[in-house]
Amino acid sequence: GAVALASVCTEARLAELGAANIPTDIDTLLTRLSALRAGYLDNLSAGAAALEASLTAIKGAGWTTETLKAIKEYIDELESGAKPPKKARFEV
Repeated sequence: GAVALASVCTEARLAELGAANIPTDIDTLLTRLSALRAGYLDNLSAGAAALEASLTAIKGAGWTTETLKAIKEYIDELESGAKPPKKARFEV
């Protein structure tokens, strides 16, 4: 009884596995995962480009990264309670 049942279960499982094309299924999964990952990476790079474009739009004409850096430093000094040194005026 038990040996015959084990044999039937094993044969059924082997038949099931034989009908499946595991290498092809794995290739299909890898292709889908690669495409999904590529999509996420595309979204990340598009997001970075959009962020840079937004920052450029916010800065406006004539502003530089150094201008923004100086403003940030000035704000940090104000927030720390330290008396900020005299700096050039920023004109917008």
